[in-house]
Amino acid sequence: MIDRSAERAKLGQLALQEAGEISQWLQILGAGRRVRLSQLDELPEGAFQLFLDVLADALAAKSGSAAAVSVTSSDGVLQIDLEPTEDGAMAVIRATAGVLIGEDHYLMIRPLAEDGEEADDAWRLEVPPSLVAEG
Repeated sequence: MIDRSAERAKLGQLALQEAGEISQWLQILGAGRRVRLSQLDELPEGAFQLFLDVLADALAAKSGSAAAVSVTSSDGVLQIDLEPTEDGAMAVIRATAGVLIGEDHYLMIRPLAEDGEEADDAWRLEVPPSLVAEG
C-alpha cells in the first residue's frame, strides 16, 4: 500500500491557498457590493482573470445593450449582476496583462450556497477532509 498522505496534505494546502486568493480577488472586485467598472483600480492578474470570467458569463446572457442581467457563473458558485450605467461613461480597467476598455456598467458579485441561494458569509471553499493533513 502506498502512503499518499503527503500528497493529500499538499493538495489540501494548495486548495486552501487558492480559496484565499479567490476570496482576495472577490474583495478587490467588490464582492457583495454594487460597483461601477470604471471605479475598479488596477487589477492584479488573478483578479483580472476572475473579472474576465464573470464578465464573460454576464455578457453572454445579455440580450441587448440596455439590458441588465443576473446570472449564475458557469461554475455555479457566484451570482453576477451586470447593469448599464446609462450615462454614456466608459470604463478603463488596467491589469498587468493590458487594458480593457468598454461601456461602463454596475457589477455585483455574490457567492452562492450549494442550494443556489445567496451565501450569508464570505466566500469560502470547502476542502474535503481527505485532503487536509491530520495532526
